[in-house]
Amino acid sequence: MKFLDKHTLNQLYRFGIALTGSPQDAEDVLHTAIERFLVKRPKDVTEKSAFIRTIMRNYWYDEIRKQKNHQAHVESLQVEQSHTDIDKDRLEDIVIDQHDFQKHWQALQAPQRELLYMHCVLEYSAQEIADEFNCARGTILSRIHRLKKQLKQLSSSHLLGLSHE
Repeated sequence: MKFLDKHTLNQLYRFGIALTGSPQDAEDVLHTAIERFLVKRPKDVTEKSAFIRTIMRNYWYDEIRKQKNHQAHVESLQVEQSHTDIDKDRLEDIVIDQHDFQKHWQALQAPQRELLYMHCVLEYSAQEIADEFNCARGTILSRIHRLKKQLKQLSSSHLLGLSHE
């Protein structure tokens, strides 16, 4: 591209530094902007440098917004973790041997098995599971509590020899 000479690239790079405050971020923003410009190949743009600067600005603001949203999400997860330890007995701490596990697993309904898998194996938080199921976090916490209670009953009935075989 004829207009992307060394002088123009230096100007765009300096604009990127002014925009981001960091040489590394400026390089990333400039690279992304040029890439997007080349993919779009706008024909009716007369001032291509200005168009690339606009792409850079929009991309950088989108990145800042994503970082803020991510930070807010992380902070909400930290708050959630401090409030989820309602009971001393955690679902993950219930020890079940392999044979008992197979019997208990089959005794659970499909939604319960999915919840158990997401919570214990994938280690999703209650909020992440609620987002996945499109329901309230409190609903998921209630389901986890009921599931924990059911597994305790299954385990204790097996230990007492009351299991149905």
